[in-house]
Amino acid sequence: MDSDNTNEPETAISLASRLIEDILKSSPSDLQKLQELIEAGAALWFQQTDGGLSALHAACLVENPELVQFLVDNGAVWNSG
Repeated sequence: MDSDNTNEPETAISLASRLIEDILKSSPSDLQKLQELIEAGAALWFQQTDGGLSALHAACLVENPELVQFLVDNGAVWNSG
């Protein structure tokens, strides 16, 4: 069993929440930091309960096409409603 807990749902959701917040506060130069959260196991399928915002939505809101592409390439759900 993995000892770093990155596969546990609570950890993945916590990382995803942090990812969304960080994307909304980030500049394009912060891409490396955001990629590290994703590589640490942030759940790219996660949507916030209040409003349904996902990491992909956040990347679109801040108009960061490089991050949008990175999220899609790494499994972000682009066609959920």
